[in-house]
Amino acid sequence: MIDVENYIYTAVRNAAKQAVPSVSVSGTYNDVPSSFPHISIEETDSFSRADFVSTSDRENAANLTYTVNIYPNTATAKTDAKDLAAVVNDAFSALGFVRSMKQEMPNIDRAIYRLILRFQAVAWKAFDGED
Repeated sequence: MIDVENYIYTAVRNAAKQAVPSVSVSGTYNDVPSSFPHISIEETDSFSRADFVSTSDRENAANLTYTVNIYPNTATAKTDAKDLAAVVNDAFSALGFVRSMKQEMPNIDRAIYRLILRFQAVAWKAFDGED
C-alpha cells in the first residue's frame, strides 16, 4: 500500500506555519479546535489504481484525496481563511495535487467560520519509496 500521508502532512503544515507561525495544525478533523487559527489536514480517500497493479498484485499507484478544514475565528474570518487557503493551495500544488473543491461550510459551532478545501492527486510507488 502506498502511504505518503506523513510526507504530505508535514509539507503542508510547514508551509502553513511559515506563513502564519501562530496557526495550529492537526492531522485529524476537529469541529471545535482548541486554538485559532487552526487547520486540519486529513487523507480522506486512498485507493489503488487498477490500471497500475502489477501481475503480482503490487500496488504501483494510488488515487489520493486530502480534505483541509480552515478555522480562522477572527473578526475578518472570511478574508483570513482565504489567505490561509492560498498558502495551503500552493503547498498542495507544489506536491502535484489539484484542488477539486473550495467551500464555505457551516460549523457545528456557528460562531466559528469554516472553509473546506479538497485536493486530489495520484501517488506513485517511486514517490512512496517502497521496493
